[in-house]
Amino acid sequence: MFLSRSTTAAVSIAVINSVGNLGGFVGPSLIGYVKGQTSNTTIALMFLSALLVISFVMTLLIRLQNRGEVAGLTEKQA
Repeated sequence: MFLSRSTTAAVSIAVINSVGNLGGFVGPSLIGYVKGQTSNTTIALMFLSALLVISFVMTLLIRLQNRGEVAGLTEKQA
């Protein structure tokens, strides 16, 4: 609420980029770790697929707010 609209957009883009870069490192590392522990590539890819399904379910469970509520405004002010 204390950030301007353009600052909020810049911060959002930076967070998305950071999470993407982190995923680019963690994903291959986890595949290598699981493959090393199990000696099976299929199990490593199934593990990664399970994480994808979990993230999909979490995304479905997120409730979006109305635009006015997100900006901190009531319907009368919007």
